[in-house]
Amino acid sequence: MVYAHGRQRFECDSPGAMRVRLNTALPGEAHQESEMQLQNGQRYEVYFDQTRHKWDIRLATAGG
Repeated sequence: MVYAHGRQRFECDSPGAMRVRLNTALPGEAHQESEMQLQNGQRYEVYFDQTRHKWDIRLATAGG
């Protein structure tokens, strides 16, 4: 579980195709989605984008 304004990193360890879809439904705001195709062996981060007021996913960098 990722709490409000938090973030969580993970590694994709699936040899098959995997897609992640995140849904954000905040009171008083339009429903928003983020989606990404994951690649085996890559690290990703789920985070709350403060500017766009939604959960998002990105490729995690080695230093970040």
